[in-house]
Amino acid sequence: MNLRKSKDGAQWPHRHDLIGQLIHPEGNVMQRIAILLVIVLAGCAATVNRTRTADGRNGATISCNGLTATWKKCDRAAAKVCPGGFDVIDRQEKKTYTDTGSFMSRTLVVSCKP
Repeated sequence: MNLRKSKDGAQWPHRHDLIGQLIHPEGNVMQRIAILLVIVLAGCAATVNRTRTADGRNGATISCNGLTATWKKCDRAAAKVCPGGFDVIDRQEKKTYTDTGSFMSRTLVVSCKP
């Protein structure tokens, strides 16, 4: 990482470095808020993997992970994949604990109605 000296002689990452922009004392507050918002919202989308179920119907495995993800988000993603409705095959929720906090992962497996 490239460091630069500020007016008081302290060394800081260059402003083009994302983390450097967040921690730099001379940084723009609005820019910091925008960067944090992008990071938070990046974890908000549901991940959809289309598949075929055992009975031959179209289906999907939908992952809604993160602190802001809810079962509603998974259900909305399933409704987009299966506009004619869907049957829930499996619904799992797991909370993982780390040194920095906890992480929630939710997985929904659906079969689209014909």
